Amino acid sequence: MRNKKVKFSALLLILLSAANLNAAQLTLDLDTAYLTPAVTPVGTSPWLVAEFTDIAQNSVQLSMSTTGLATGASQSVGNWFFNVTDSLLGLLDFQYVSGSEGSIFLAPNQRVAGGGLLFDIEFDFETDQFAPGAQSVYLISSLDASQPISSESFALDSIFSSTQTGYYSAAFVEEVGSWIAASSATIPGPGPDPDPGPKPVPEPATIMLLGFGLSGLIAFSRKKFFA
Repeated sequence: MRNKKVKFSALLLILLSAANLNAAQLTLDLDTAYLTPAVTPVGTSPWLVAEFTDIAQNSVQLSMSTTGLATGASQSVGNWFFNVTDSLLGLLDFQYVSGSEGSIFLAPNQRVAGGGLLFDIEFDFETDQFAPGAQSVYLISSLDASQPISSESFALDSIFSSTQTGYYSAAFVEEVGSWIAASSATIPGPGPDPDPGPKPVPEPATIMLLGFGLSGLIAFSRKKFFA
């Protein structure tokens, strides 16, 4: 009986290892007031944070948060810009999930942020809608399953006059008139000094496998007990 239990545990470990179900997460810290003279928001850097998290083979969750902006100050996010792999731009499907909801505009290198930075994706929020401490969450997928997206699809920096700028994302903080950007990413991509090392995030399938395995071990133990 002991040998059977050992074999079952070994099989569970093999299944979990073979699945290799760690989702990548791209984190963009908007911590650079890039215009001259620099106007910084009220709060603590990074003032804004965007996270792209793989939640399925062809589905990415985008979470935009303003946790670094000081509450009580008269400031809010008016526009937020991102880039994406060129071949995917016409295939993106956005589903609003929660928090502040903005209008979405897509055009390859035609969404203009402060200083003439060019991006592919723009979220446009109404005045005072995206206030300090708020969050905006979307699910993004590709309409063509043969060209799936992942968090790494958004690890691209913007351009200015056909020159790479090193900024992966940019946003405008209203009331204070501040343009800030993210100059690094946790998944390797174009731009200066990307920080490798995607953060592992357990996927539902991993939890299911673990649950099945634990259920099997419990059932085995109970059978042995009653026997």
